[in-house]
Amino acid sequence: MIRATLGLAVAFAAFVAAPASAVTTFATYSGLGNNIRFEKSGPNDATIYTISTSTPTNSAQAIVPDSVDVTFNFVNSPLSALGSLTASFTMSIAVTAPAASLGGGAYTQSTGAGSFSFLSTTPFTWSGTTYAAGTNLLSGNFCTATMFGASTSGSLTGSTDTCAFLTFTSDLLNFGNTTARDFSLSLTAITPALNAISGETLDTFTAFSGGSFSAEPLPNPVPEPGTWAMLVLGMGLVGSVHRRRRAQAIA
Repeated sequence: MIRATLGLAVAFAAFVAAPASAVTTFATYSGLGNNIRFEKSGPNDATIYTISTSTPTNSAQAIVPDSVDVTFNFVNSPLSALGSLTASFTMSIAVTAPAASLGGGAYTQSTGAGSFSFLSTTPFTWSGTTYAAGTNLLSGNFCTATMFGASTSGSLTGSTDTCAFLTFTSDLLNFGNTTARDFSLSLTAITPALNAISGETLDTFTAFSGGSFSAEPLPNPVPEPGTWAMLVLGMGLVGSVHRRRRAQAIA
């Protein structure tokens, strides 16, 4: 029994820690208190969504995600100089498949499509430009994710390796150069402990969450308005010189 339990713990740690592909983290977030709820509304229907209280008033028939304040950080980027930002976090994910029991109280749960967003709650200044509250720090859409957990802890992950579309957008980062993207959320203090009836989704629970977002290669910072103006001016000067030389050649 001890050997089986240790084996399950090792497998769980490897599942949570192993990245889907060679990607580098560019943003993280952390929250205080329960901010995620798994709401089972039918044998094979559920929604994963953000909550601002441990006992949301939303009914299973009309689930509306709450926005919850979290701490958001850019990492491995010049934007790291911004330090910790307070962000309004919203997430909603559909679930339409039964959970799979791995034994020993561990489960996997596949999800359907989902989305999330982190919007700044206060103005901030970056490189001489002031960004208003509500700036899109990071948003995403994806076709599927996977939850894995045992007892009171687990993870929720998504990757371009397993999802036909996983897109990130930001007012501060450009993802046009990225070829691989993923996210990984940790779920802790799951209450009540994970459980599922055979052939059905996981039972309703709430959890603390934090997470990281990664890409390969790293996304590029979006040029500041002043930089864009310089680029446009430079392109105009190059075009002017080209037209003058062409006119001189014709004459």
